[in-house]
Amino acid sequence: MIKPIPELLSATIAATTDTNNDIRLMACSALGNIGQRASTKEVIETLLNPIRNGDYNVQDAACKALSEIGANAAPKAVIEALVHATAHPDYDPRDDAPNTISSIDNSAATQFTLRYQNIATDNEESIQRATYAILLNIGLHGKPKEASDALLYAMQNGNTYLQRAAYRSLRKMGEKAATTEAIRVLTHAMENEDQYVREAVSRVLAAMGENAATKEVIEALVKAVRDDDKHVRKAACRALGTMGEKASTKEVIETLIHAVWNDDEHVREAAGKALSNLPKTTAMKEPIQALVHAMHDDDNEVRRVACGVLTNMGEKAAEKEVIEALVNTMLGSSGDLPAAAHTALKKMGENATTKEAIEALLHYMQNVDLWNQNQVSEAFFGIREKPATNEMIDALVLAVQNEDRGMRLAALIALDSMPEKPATNEVIEALTLAMRDDDDYVRWRASKILRIMGEKAATKEVIDGLLRVIQDEHYYVREEALCALGTMGEKAATKEVMEALMHAMRVDNDNVRNAA
Repeated sequence: MIKPIPELLSATIAATTDTNNDIRLMACSALGNIGQRASTKEVIETLLNPIRNGDYNVQDAACKALSEIGANAAPKAVIEALVHATAHPDYDPRDDAPNTISSIDNSAATQFTLRYQNIATDNEESIQRATYAILLNIGLHGKPKEASDALLYAMQNGNTYLQRAAYRSLRKMGEKAATTEAIRVLTHAMENEDQYVREAVSRVLAAMGENAATKEVIEALVKAVRDDDKHVRKAACRALGTMGEKASTKEVIETLIHAVWNDDEHVREAAGKALSNLPKTTAMKEPIQALVHAMHDDDNEVRRVACGVLTNMGEKAAEKEVIEALVNTMLGSSGDLPAAAHTALKKMGENATTKEAIEALLHYMQNVDLWNQNQVSEAFFGIREKPATNEMIDALVLAVQNEDRGMRLAALIALDSMPEKPATNEVIEALTLAMRDDDDYVRWRASKILRIMGEKAATKEVIDGLLRVIQDEHYYVREEALCALGTMGEKAATKEVMEALMHAMRVDNDNVRNAA
């Protein structure tokens, strides 16, 4: 490794005291570029001067230089100077002073956390702000336990500003701050008489998530959901939603269900989202039944709230009774209720893939008129962004072959509503059979789906089926079959198909001739 030329190094050090800010800034940057080769006592002391007293931009350049140099066994003076730099009125927490402290070496971070208690009780707000920026950086990138312990000390012993800054920093550290001691202190703080503290602690616990999911924490949050303050209730609901499987208990779910009827809409929303985030367990069965019951309430507001909760729960609530209740509300209510039920149904349709969910919807669709079949199907199947699962396809294929005409039609409408038609062998075979159906509308719908599938469905059996259907007694069915043949590509370019098309061009129906 080539050592820097002494004369050049001396000149660069001298330039850090120049009267011109730009020259001082460039000199600091140059020392940083030299890196560890410049890690001498003289260089470190030189860089401390602009950090203590210089222009903000020069301060930042000096901090970067110290970080590059990596001042081993950083002296107390370095730590103090960096704290001073972060106290500058123009300080941005994204700048380099905190990074410098945690990157110099581990001993620097340790020294800082050991000195923290004295700095933290300083009444100067800028020093406090600097302290938390550094502690947060140390916690995220260096020594989370030391930083967490220091922040917990401030949380329990500092003034109001310090406490709030500590909560913010702990929240940003998230799961990294979830030490045993931190969880113990935070659980105790949930009993604080200050509502801000209870809210802030709930938000910290939410950021820690499953790492903080102890029995004591969950019990404290359940109690907080019933707090007198709406902000505490909302924060507690959100926190429970992050606790994972340990919070999927009957008590927690019943508490959240109770919260969805809260007077405050933000609490209701938080409770609904928490329910949607928790893993589905048998403990959810009774609350879901309670929501179904609420969907039949005489009070429209109760029904609207239930729709909102079911929207948040999504696929976790996609059961037969729920789907039927939502469809009933969508088709048989007034005001904003149909839209609310429609939204919930769409949310389930994005993810609901179970055989039971599909069968429940098809069962309902088979007993309503055509217009309502289309409305329901579009709501449930028409907005799917994910490909259909095998379980969903199997359920629809079976329904297409059902002996009940209404069920067959419902399944075809569902397939037709999907943005991406599942052109599997099983689906294509079912559609081929559907073209032989006694019902003209079933034949038309099957032909339409095959038209959209195009060449992906161009099997010999499909083409033969379409050739039969272009002789259908109903003009609109013949027209659709002709259009489908036109999408089958080269496989449909046979003598038999050409003759059938030429024959269709001579019929007395304009639409059929145009399709041919």
